[in-house]
Amino acid sequence: YSLKFIIEKIITFPNPVADDYINIKVEANKAAEELVKLVDITGREIFKQNLSLKEGINTFRLDLSELPARIYFIKVGKRVHSRIVKTSEQ
Repeated sequence: YSLKFIIEKIITFPNPVADDYINIKVEANKAAEELVKLVDITGREIFKQNLSLKEGINTFRLDLSELPARIYFIKVGKRVHSRIVKTSEQ
């Protein structure tokens, strides 16, 4: 028995985030319902939402305007975290 992840890849852009939004591109090997989470470096959950993924490339946008400038991690399903950095607006 081998464990097969539904999520093949997570790409976040722009990174670092200089404005209020980050785009998340999720590549899934089949249609599924997955949970997306945004956590800070202490592991505290900042945001979570269910996503309906289709097979292939899925793109979502998160509003980070209310969050302070720091490092965050995005996790979709059981897949590896993607690290994002929100910078101070200049």
